[in-house]
Amino acid sequence: MTTKLARINTYFAAAVLLLLVAATGCASNPKSKEEKDRTLLSLHLQTDQEGGPKIKHVAVFRQAPMYVNIESDPYVDSGSIEGAAVLDDAGAFSIQLKFNNHGAMQLDQMTSGNHGKRVIIFCKWDDEIRWIGAKVINRRSSDGIFVFTPDATREEAGRIVRGLNNVAKELKKKDKF
Repeated sequence: MTTKLARINTYFAAAVLLLLVAATGCASNPKSKEEKDRTLLSLHLQTDQEGGPKIKHVAVFRQAPMYVNIESDPYVDSGSIEGAAVLDDAGAFSIQLKFNNHGAMQLDQMTSGNHGKRVIIFCKWDDEIRWIGAKVINRRSSDGIFVFTPDATREEAGRIVRGLNNVAKELKKKDKF
């Protein structure tokens, strides 16, 4: 009798273990790992001021660093991004950000009165934390779309975009009741 009970407990434990693995997903599943990617991104405005509590001196670009003073508070961040995409164009690539209404208003405000200044892009993904772009403001951007060429590989750009889209999906779910 004891052996039958032990055998049933073993089968029951194995069945529970299989159900747990199926419910949580296998850790090596690449799709589940990709769904966990998160990217934080913020846009900062270049400033002519030096020093002060709200001014940072940062290096942008790895190969030939460009040093700029920026406002430490971002104009807009990943919390206002609806979606992102990697755009391919004649062998080169760029990242396109689509902002929600709040982000579009912030982008419009930042680009309207700052012609000739740069938008400095900060990004954190995987284990990387760096300033990945500096785009000169040539025109007002009132459509909520921001496109820039990142200081990143094509693979890194894909991970950045995937992480931004995952954050946008997560925030959209939280906004629903």
